[in-house]
Amino acid sequence: MITRRNLLLSAAALAALRPLGAGVAWAEGTTLRFGPQLDPGTLDTLTNVYDYPFPPFSTVYEGLTSYMPGSEWKPVNRLAETLELAADGTTISFKLKEGIQFHRGFGELTAEDVKYSFDRATGKVKLYPDAAEGDVSYYGGDFGSYKEVQVTGKYTGVIVFEKPFAPMLRLTLPYATSGLIVSKKAMEALGKEGWLKAPVGTGPYEVVSYTPNKELVMKRFAAYGGAAGQDAKSYPWDEIKVSLVNSSSAPTGAALTAGVESGDFDFTYNISPLDALRLQNNETVKAYVLQQPMSYNFLQLNVLHPKLANPKVREAIRYLVDVPALIQAQDLDVATRLNALIAPQMGVGYWPKAPVYERDVEKAKALLAEAGASALELDLSTPAGGQATAATVMQVIQANLAEGGIKVNVLLTPPDTYIKDKAVGQLSWSNYGGAPDPFYQFEWFTCDQFGQWNWAFACNADYDKLHEELAAERDEAKRTEIAIQMQKLMDASLGYIWVNHQVACAVTAANVEAAFDPNGNPYLQYFKKV
Repeated sequence: MITRRNLLLSAAALAALRPLGAGVAWAEGTTLRFGPQLDPGTLDTLTNVYDYPFPPFSTVYEGLTSYMPGSEWKPVNRLAETLELAADGTTISFKLKEGIQFHRGFGELTAEDVKYSFDRATGKVKLYPDAAEGDVSYYGGDFGSYKEVQVTGKYTGVIVFEKPFAPMLRLTLPYATSGLIVSKKAMEALGKEGWLKAPVGTGPYEVVSYTPNKELVMKRFAAYGGAAGQDAKSYPWDEIKVSLVNSSSAPTGAALTAGVESGDFDFTYNISPLDALRLQNNETVKAYVLQQPMSYNFLQLNVLHPKLANPKVREAIRYLVDVPALIQAQDLDVATRLNALIAPQMGVGYWPKAPVYERDVEKAKALLAEAGASALELDLSTPAGGQATAATVMQVIQANLAEGGIKVNVLLTPPDTYIKDKAVGQLSWSNYGGAPDPFYQFEWFTCDQFGQWNWAFACNADYDKLHEELAAERDEAKRTEIAIQMQKLMDASLGYIWVNHQVACAVTAANVEAAFDPNGNPYLQYFKKV
């Protein structure tokens, strides 16, 4: 019998669920079937809803560098043969591997394609030759103070910045979709409509067809081999088919895992911890539980709302919230708890002495009394849609605050103004995806993110200044010092209650072994047939 108690996935259970990778034989001439999976919106590197290396982006495209499957955030050269950061941090010189081909006969990769890709990402050239006024890159911020790429030869160039931008090497080049390289020749020939139907990269698989919210078909790129070197010989799949759905029709629970269990799919991602536990003894499948230390769950308190403007009220809420209970409501182990924004697995920016706030109802009541906050009533929602467990988590928050005398109204469908108007939103249960550089984690909480992602409406000029310093500083020890100062400011604002890092669960057929990056994103080309 599965109960709430034995459902919690401890560290030992996580290890038991993850299959080992030794002694694997490769198979040829096969199709990998993946789904159902949410549609990425577009297959464009600059207008998709991911901005991280989730399929199909890590399969169709490549960047100058990339992270490999496993647990280490160590970028390796991919399209680049060499990459060199100048001593002053304002330029990165690169030399491309020679002979790398674009899909569909669009020729060899050159430094001009790198220049075009980065200029396109930062809005220095039109998104498409026939771009409409609203066609813009979503992710120009991934390039900091990017100025230009100086092309110095067919395969060589220099990336130039107005001032140093440290995240380029940890975030933009190896991880963000905005850092992936596209074919200038193909873009000019295909235009917007043709590109969005079948974009052109250098990756090991090329797009055959794409029907939004239905299916994406990719086939092995016959001319592939240069960028990945020996890795290319390990990619076993002749074809990859992805079944796509939109958010309104996405299945959950047993309906999500049914395709793999029946043999219709080989891989399904983002199943629930409950289903991962249910499947661990099913010999026809393999269940995976993947730590996602860069992605995080937390509660935002709107510091500018009249009901929450008194810091003693926000501090009281901090003491009323039972963080371990919120983690359990997600069917996860308390080992995933975060005490500040940056997880230790980041390697840079972790605050080891961050305060751990334990629940104290009596202290919370005293703070509310000092604030003169009686009969307080607050709204709580998860504005961006949230995870499958969001409703359960919000019910726990509702019960927690009720013990302190605060009535909480859970809004399952908040108004559009909830996060855009500082006078509307109050409490927001938030689930944010992260990336392997602290700059990215912090950028959503600057003053200019009001009405976008800073739902706490906390604005601190010192924080914004430190964020700029974090972008420019290259020494990791100094970056960690800056990041700790920023987390201290966030803690003092009383606008954020940190809960836990996220966990992703997946399932494959028993004869398929999956591969993931350090944040749990699947690398389809590295999947193995066993």
